[in-house]
Amino acid sequence: MFDYTVQFNGGGRLPVVAGSPANSPTEFPAFTNMNAQITKYFRYWNLYAGAENLLDYVQHHPVLGADRPFGNEFDATRIWGPVMGRKFYAGIRITLNRKSN
Repeated sequence: MFDYTVQFNGGGRLPVVAGSPANSPTEFPAFTNMNAQITKYFRYWNLYAGAENLLDYVQHHPVLGADRPFGNEFDATRIWGPVMGRKFYAGIRITLNRKSN
């Protein structure tokens, strides 16, 4: 079985928060996120492999003022996109207590 997902996220506006620095972004751009997985089924187990965020799109500096978390410029409310890059994974699923028909 093969699964492929494409998600288009349109751009948008970010709220203006009182006390935010003047250089705080007010909009974010559109971006696309792609995920894929392939699974091979056997009688009592499955093999699978996949990847997330295939285009490796990440939001740069998602937390403003992260180097000073108690400062006036700290703002973690402006995260609008992926903060982790491309991720690959693989695994095995085993079916336990399978009832016979």
